[in-house]
Amino acid sequence: VKDTFESNPQGLNFNAPAMFGTIVGASWLALPLEGNTYDGWHLEFDPKYKNKGNTCTFSNDWMWSAKPPTGPIPSNGFDYYLVTPVIHVTGWTGGVIEFAHYWCTPEDKNDLALRAWRVHDAANGWRPWAHYDEYTIWDPNCLTWSMNEQRDLTQFLGAGVDSLQFGWRMVDVSQPGDFSWGVHNAVTYLIDNVSIGS
Repeated sequence: VKDTFESNPQGLNFNAPAMFGTIVGASWLALPLEGNTYDGWHLEFDPKYKNKGNTCTFSNDWMWSAKPPTGPIPSNGFDYYLVTPVIHVTGWTGGVIEFAHYWCTPEDKNDLALRAWRVHDAANGWRPWAHYDEYTIWDPNCLTWSMNEQRDLTQFLGAGVDSLQFGWRMVDVSQPGDFSWGVHNAVTYLIDNVSIGS
């Protein structure tokens, strides 16, 4: 492994995740990059979720959560990201990100949990956020954690690319008047144990 970035909320060092190699702008961003001004991403200990107790268990339960500690997401038309620090990738010929995540996004709620990425090069600056080929992600049963989830970053690296960011996105695609407008209930997205390397 040439360069590695790791963030494990169980380590309790939230302002400076464990970092090895060349990391630029080493801070997590939990802020709305699109949509309205609501931002639900926060670090939470032992967050509640629909199928808790019937899925994976954790020895220490600090993780990123998109839902408030109590009650549903209190906004509509939201679109907010949890974004990794800027990862310096000059010279990388390949890379991968690994993480654990749980999402509860029933189809009748019209809320989506997405994975996104963007790259930077000197000629073009930051390119727009793009998504993997999984744009419509619904989990009607809210059953289980997806552990050791991986995404190949190699296809995004190339001549001139010097930096990369990965993001998890929570989106409400309903419109005023839709049956799903203002109905989020158990909708959530949880992220844990993130690592990026080449």
